[in-house]
Amino acid sequence: MSVLMNRRYAWSLPQKALPLLLLVLIATSSKAAEIGFPVGRDATADKPQSKCWFHDGAWWCILFDGEAGSFFYRFVNGSWQKQTFPDALVYPLLRSRADVLSKSDTLVVLAWEAREPRLYKYTYAASLKRYELQNGFPVPIDIPPGHETLVMAQDSTGVLWIAFEREQRVWVFCSDAHDHHVWETEGVEIAQGLKDDDIASIIGFEGQIGVLWSNQKTQSLYFRVHQDGTPKAQWQPTELVAEGGYVADDHINLACSTDGHLYAVTKTSVDDAEQPVNGPTQSQFILNVRNPSREWTMYDIEPVSEDIGLTRPIVVLDEANQEVNVFYKRGDAIAYKRSSMDSIDFSGRAMTALTVQGVSLNNVTSTKQNLSAETGLMILATGNDNRTYHRLFDIR
Repeated sequence: MSVLMNRRYAWSLPQKALPLLLLVLIATSSKAAEIGFPVGRDATADKPQSKCWFHDGAWWCILFDGEAGSFFYRFVNGSWQKQTFPDALVYPLLRSRADVLSKSDTLVVLAWEAREPRLYKYTYAASLKRYELQNGFPVPIDIPPGHETLVMAQDSTGVLWIAFEREQRVWVFCSDAHDHHVWETEGVEIAQGLKDDDIASIIGFEGQIGVLWSNQKTQSLYFRVHQDGTPKAQWQPTELVAEGGYVADDHINLACSTDGHLYAVTKTSVDDAEQPVNGPTQSQFILNVRNPSREWTMYDIEPVSEDIGLTRPIVVLDEANQEVNVFYKRGDAIAYKRSSMDSIDFSGRAMTALTVQGVSLNNVTSTKQNLSAETGLMILATGNDNRTYHRLFDIR
């Protein structure tokens, strides 16, 4: 049973059953939320990355355990279990942060580490319910130190791409299209003039690769596209996503719907300025949506609060119900707002997604995958007690 059942289930029960149901939900929520499992500090970071995926009827994730390295975890019977199969340890000893891509029985893991990032590639053995490392992996990614985070995407030809900010520039690196053993070593610079604190993220969509980045010097958000199959250095002109009024900060998370719409949730720097600001938003978070005609539209999510810390948002799409969900740290809890994808509106009150008494939660993470009734919607967040907690939303 999930930590909390989705609202779509509760009201389908007979009225007499509701008091008992509420007691069961409260007990289940409290018990599950308090358990958690031990991890390293900030194990569910970083902001643009995704740690979770669903495969063979179960949720999985890769997290740093705080001791030996990053491990596979599997969600079994309502709790997360650290795996012990031969290749369950991903990156030994070093404190790495994973970004994962799951497609059929193949799993690609970009293990970010400040000095020596690595790429891992696994094949799922269904009879053994485990992942096995493919020959020739891990592959070191020859990126010099100085990057805050790394994010990857795969294009329609099979090429893997990595985006990051380093030395106030946005860079992309790419692999070969065959087995991803070979990576070009010089990279392609697609933007410059950023602050050292800025970041970039990347996504594959509609036969293209897109990179979105923040620029706190110009207080703007930008986006560039590479058409699959064209030369690696051939990128389309830069698109202006949003500008002015402290609209930029270094918090970015991306998602794409099957109809080609891009969803970029970003944190602004409005909280750093005297209120109100002279700009397009007074909100702490905004959702920037790009339609297939390349038009960007901004939607406010939650206004700045002097009393409640708001940070590190992610966006997760529920296309089964045509809903967009934004999760983020709000005070010590993980909150969320939900909107119809057809008519985006986040004017309602924030709802609590995850809270643990006496623990401050942060760095909520989820998946890059499309969701369904089978998968549900999984989120993870790490507390200041060095434990990771979860909530699984049902989808109907």
